[in-house]
Amino acid sequence: MRKFNKKLVLSIVALVMISTLGIGKALGYFTTHTNATGGYKMDLGFTDTKIKEDVDKDGKHVVITNVGDYDCFVRVKVFAADNLKIRYNLGEDWQESGDGYIYYNKVLSSKDKTSELNIKYTLPEVNDDNKDKDYNIVVIQEFTPVVYDDQGNLIANWQQVYETE
Repeated sequence: MRKFNKKLVLSIVALVMISTLGIGKALGYFTTHTNATGGYKMDLGFTDTKIKEDVDKDGKHVVITNVGDYDCFVRVKVFAADNLKIRYNLGEDWQESGDGYIYYNKVLSSKDKTSELNIKYTLPEVNDDNKDKDYNIVVIQEFTPVVYDDQGNLIANWQQVYETE
């Protein structure tokens, strides 16, 4: 059995260990791509509205609240039976349009409410055909987030469809 020189063996082992320490950095330098896993879901907030409808002898009273995080534009559309006469008390903040919608003409800020839209109705004359008939006034409300055009002006883009998960 041969006798080994301890100093020589320890020197060789130390040299091998030191040389392997630099290999990782050298390989990292020559790597052209890498893969990463994981991720973090970001919540950028949302825009949403809630409608409140009250009915009394004076009509249907509609108020919309922006419960979301961002400002938005609001519009409503009213559906009723043909023989039910409908009139609107728009006030200063609502505007009737030729497309069948009634637009709130201000930006509805986050956590803010619209002014009241009063929908007045006149029931048809009561006769044997309609004395037990119920009438509904259906109010559909829509909103779109505030966006800006190229010049930085606020616009309501009603054609844009926004989807959430």
